[in-house]
Amino acid sequence: MSFLRHGILLTAVGCASGGGSTGVLHGDLTVSQDGAVEGVLVWEFFEADRTTAAPAEGHLCARLLSVSGTPVDASDCDTCEVAVALQVSDIEHDCADTLGTDPELESMDRLWIQDGSAKSAGKYPDSRWAWALGWSGAAPVEEGVAWDEGFEFGEPPPDPTVLTGRRVRLAPTEARRLGQ
Repeated sequence: MSFLRHGILLTAVGCASGGGSTGVLHGDLTVSQDGAVEGVLVWEFFEADRTTAAPAEGHLCARLLSVSGTPVDASDCDTCEVAVALQVSDIEHDCADTLGTDPELESMDRLWIQDGSAKSAGKYPDSRWAWALGWSGAAPVEEGVAWDEGFEFGEPPPDPTVLTGRRVRLAPTEARRLGQ
């Protein structure tokens, strides 16, 4: 299953048939000079058994979350450019019933942006950065790739090895199977 988002082809993995939906988490953050972040994360939900790359046809709903983060010690992440404790709040959603409204979907409490890994496959404007989320106190796990949004507009940053003071896009490298 694949989705096209922000000009990026996302491939869903591990999706079995029968019930549920598939979700992708992406976002936009501004990283201040002191390493704090402000922005949004978006959960998008799609039919579980989509086989085409036409996202509009399989799109079910979305949930918009506001996030802000204050810098924290990331001694357990030697490659982190950004390490913050997150505050997450629900802004709005257009999901029917309970799809996308589970409180667990906003339980991320830490965000890291660090050197990219081999997991960051695909064609992205810049794949040097990976982003990871910690959920309910658990260790952060890589979610996808991050880049300065200037890459999307043909205006790469003067120093792409620094994210502070920049607007950063977060894209997933995998989709999640939900509601099984």
